[in-house]
Amino acid sequence: QPERAIHLALVYLSLGQHATASQLLQQLPDDAQSSAFALLAAAMLAQASGESSQAATLLQQRAELASGHRIWQLQALVLNRANLASDNARQQS
Repeated sequence: QPERAIHLALVYLSLGQHATASQLLQQLPDDAQSSAFALLAAAMLAQASGESSQAATLLQQRAELASGHRIWQLQALVLNRANLASDNARQQS
C-alpha cells in the first residue's frame, strides 16, 4: 500500500537513511507519487538532503493540488526561493 511505503520512507528519513527513503518513494506507483502525502514526504527528503529549491518546488505542486488548504500554501511560501534568498542574505550579514 502506498501510504505504508510513504510512512516507512519517513521513518528511514528520520533515521538519516536518505537513500533508503528515496528508494521507497521512487518505487511508488505513478499516481501515488503525485499524491499530497507523497509530495510532502519527497519535499521533506529534499530539504533534509540540502535541496531546498527542490523541496520548494514539491511543496508548490502540493499546494496546487488543493488551493483551499491554506497550510499547504503557507508551507510552499516558507520554502519559496525568494524567501530562501532573503534568509541567506540575512544570515550572511
